[in-house]
Amino acid sequence: MTETRNVPIRKIIIFALTYCLIFAIRFFQHLYTVEVRSAMTLMLYTVLFIAGIFLFRQHLADSWQLLKKSISRSLLLLIGFYFIFILFSVLAYYLLPIGDATNDQNVYQIARAFPPILILAILGIMGPIVEEFVYRHLLIYRLSSRIPVWGCVLLSSILFGLLHMHSFSDLTNIVPYLTISLILGTLYVVSKYNLLVPIILHTFNNLSALIPLVLYT
Repeated sequence: MTETRNVPIRKIIIFALTYCLIFAIRFFQHLYTVEVRSAMTLMLYTVLFIAGIFLFRQHLADSWQLLKKSISRSLLLLIGFYFIFILFSVLAYYLLPIGDATNDQNVYQIARAFPPILILAILGIMGPIVEEFVYRHLLIYRLSSRIPVWGCVLLSSILFGLLHMHSFSDLTNIVPYLTISLILGTLYVVSKYNLLVPIILHTFNNLSALIPLVLYT
């Protein structure tokens, strides 16, 4: 899939900077109401989803062809890695003082401000796909042409955890994010850079958390 690395670097930078705006909003949260911040976040994810589908369409098409050729192997990988994620998550919550992260509270606020179907569509489906574009396609697939692939997996996981941290009091709370990103990154590599495989697991993980949340809200 080397042809997918031909997306112009200028467009990649614009895409990455736009993604960073999602997290930059928190630094100006005192200027906006919860509704405005939530609307901005949902809008950015939607724009990035549409842009990412267009920019990385070749990688997605290649991944679809690869998925069709190895559906059984991909399914086994998804099941196996999901159980690994559950195991590590349980151990993390048991061994570390992990509470309600600020990021989780922000998701709860967004869920209260908008219709459930919108939350599930954007945060449950579009959001994970956007994050796979950033953390798997850009930070692993593209960057692995310059540094070792497992270094890319580690770097993308650390960044994923840090960008979901709002303060130093959230430090231990980034462990679940770090864990899921390491698992998704490893899954991406062992699936031969099939982007749809981590997308499926990431989307399933988000929806399984969001559906009870929106029903409760």
